[in-house]
Amino acid sequence: MVRAMLVIGAGAGIAGIFKAPVGGMLFAIEVLGITMSALQLLALATACTAAGLAAYVISGLTTDVTFPDFTHIDLASVPWAVIIGVFCGIYSAYYSRLARFTRARLERMRNPWLRIIAAGLSIGALTLLFPRLYGEGYTFVTDILSGHWELITASSPFASLQPTPTLLILMALAMMVVKSGAVACTTSGGGVAGDFAPAIFAGSIAGFFFAMTANTLFGLHLPVADCAFFGMAAVLAGAVRAPLMAMFLVTEMVAHFSLLLPVAIASGMSYMTVCLLDRRNAPKGYVS
Repeated sequence: MVRAMLVIGAGAGIAGIFKAPVGGMLFAIEVLGITMSALQLLALATACTAAGLAAYVISGLTTDVTFPDFTHIDLASVPWAVIIGVFCGIYSAYYSRLARFTRARLERMRNPWLRIIAAGLSIGALTLLFPRLYGEGYTFVTDILSGHWELITASSPFASLQPTPTLLILMALAMMVVKSGAVACTTSGGGVAGDFAPAIFAGSIAGFFFAMTANTLFGLHLPVADCAFFGMAAVLAGAVRAPLMAMFLVTEMVAHFSLLLPVAIASGMSYMTVCLLDRRNAPKGYVS
């Protein structure tokens, strides 16, 4: 009973943090992986619904991430969800491995003060180069989904440069490369970075990078915002190894369930890809 109550509380916590009741339920079921009775599942559903609704009401009936220009799903982009899923699965494997590598390196430092200093200097250098890495990243994700891509370089040493597609692609690539390392430095240095929000942030960058690169190099016309949204769920699914939770949590975050089909495809493909590439690493449900 105590274990069940802990699981219910954890699911409700996720539901409240992300305003995603179904995502919170699936976190408890899929990530924590504890067998529950029918009565306990009912209690879980009730707690997650109450937590999500309470958070939604207290925040003024708003979502943390908005998709302001979304009107309807572009069916032509659905097949691309498969390719984006595979791409994000490959990136998720890298994301998880870099996080483990960085954490292992820092934990080798026996002196905690040296570890904190090294982690702090690393985070400081990265945020000076890429200020958008700072924080949970919801504002940045909203900018990507809103089409304000020039803000990727905002407040950075590259802000004075013309935001050409090439510059934006290179900035996105650099942020993809260092994001999980920055997260690992934060946690190893005594801070709190979380697992889900950084993965969602990284996924938006990965989807943006994929679409911008395809459009720039191959003359395609992929909807960049849609691809960024698919990437959010795909990287979360691959990093946490929980595709069902990822697809529902991300769609609930923006309250656009009409995108559930391509998001589900991208999440499933990412999960299968990362399982093939990362079999010997962390057990299901853990980034590290």
